[in-house]
Amino acid sequence: MNCSKCSKQTPENANYCPYCGTLLKCKSCGTEVLSESLACYNCGEKFSETNTSSHNANIPVNSITYKENSKERTFDARFTDALGESMTNAFGNVMANKFGLLSGNQKFNKTHKEDEDDIETEFEDLTRIPEKSLLSESDDATRIKKLFDTSNEGWVLSETRLKAKNKTEWACNLVLLYTYGKIVVSSTPPLRNELSKLLSDFNANEGGVRGFISNKSIFHINPEKQVTLTKKGEEDAISILNKVFDANIENIFDIGTKSKNKGSENKRAYETIDIGLGEKEREDIRVFYNQKSPQKQDEEILVLIFWMSNYTQTTVFDSNIVYSLFQIVNEEPPKDIAGLMSKLKSSGKLLGGEKKGKYTLHSNGSDFVKFKLPNNKNEGK
Repeated sequence: MNCSKCSKQTPENANYCPYCGTLLKCKSCGTEVLSESLACYNCGEKFSETNTSSHNANIPVNSITYKENSKERTFDARFTDALGESMTNAFGNVMANKFGLLSGNQKFNKTHKEDEDDIETEFEDLTRIPEKSLLSESDDATRIKKLFDTSNEGWVLSETRLKAKNKTEWACNLVLLYTYGKIVVSSTPPLRNELSKLLSDFNANEGGVRGFISNKSIFHINPEKQVTLTKKGEEDAISILNKVFDANIENIFDIGTKSKNKGSENKRAYETIDIGLGEKEREDIRVFYNQKSPQKQDEEILVLIFWMSNYTQTTVFDSNIVYSLFQIVNEEPPKDIAGLMSKLKSSGKLLGGEKKGKYTLHSNGSDFVKFKLPNNKNEGK
């Protein structure tokens, strides 16, 4: 016969599963025990254990044992039905204690093994369960909806006091909260260019913030350009969310409400043109751009021009070509492409063409992309 719990083959005369300890036959009449049954359906004998492993019999009711070592974390728990509905909150507080999110009087006692690296934490009284867990997704979703207007597909920031000390920290907090909120509220990670658009709305799409988004210990960007959070990123987002709603923490910097920016009326208008790249070439330039991971806007332009100059027949570039390349790599284009290209010419990385606004790649610019930017082992083939 097969064990109803672990499904392994057991001897016909076995009363307990030799692999997981589950009760297999009634002790009174020998009838096979049904999974999770409370009594024998043949003789009515009540089981002292609910068809569970016998080696757990000595563990006290209403207790959790948490063990952690360098390879794994495990929970071993037993509790009465009365606590069943509240166990989710109890586990939330266990993890909150683990990461230091509970106040001192809420923390449980810890015992450390002196001869091992393992840490064992025991919880003997689970009858005192707080009303809500600090890590409750429903709580976080409610708070996110107070920060953002989520009624439409394009979220709008409605609370700008993000408890930041300066503009860069404010923008980083915004990106973390937006990414975490999209995952918690709609279960849909934002796209990379969605974050760029969000930052551009507040004139905050700066190099330091773009570098922050590229931090692999906090964010993960998949091939489809969806942005998710690592475990550390999620912890940071929750920490910031708690600070935003903590009235005792002073808000030093406030970027203000989303503005149209008077200068936007004079923003240069660029045109998307057909550059003649096939699908494989489009994928190649995206891969190259991600490998180089440029952090500044002039670096972004230089990377795109470098790839085109080395892997296509195009050698002369203007603002519209560069603007169109940004569309191909799914990145938010700079507002003043022409000004940045002129800056690259002044720094000796681009050469001016015969006509105004036309540029070619200088060897200085080529060397900069090859040797100064990350992941440069595969270029120049």
